[in-house]
Amino acid sequence: MRCCHRSAATHGAVLQPYYVFESGPMYLDVHGYDPSTLHASLMQQGASLAAETAYAMRKRGVTGEVVTVEATAADDVATLVIATKAFGADLL
Repeated sequence: MRCCHRSAATHGAVLQPYYVFESGPMYLDVHGYDPSTLHASLMQQGASLAAETAYAMRKRGVTGEVVTVEATAADDVATLVIATKAFGADLL
């Protein structure tokens, strides 16, 4: 991502990072498995990545919006590509 920040700063481009994480399968019938722990960890990691990216962009004077979204097992690649296009992202 550093090369994207540098390139965007050099050319005055707007950077629209779009992070997608897939929520894990919900094995509710498995003893001892708590899907909420995994989900919370993934959400926290996504928020951390978004914050780091936003900071790096501001540091270099790059404008744009950082988005973190959750994909479910039902989402396929085409669904994600359509969502990124609607957001205006050039890179997924």
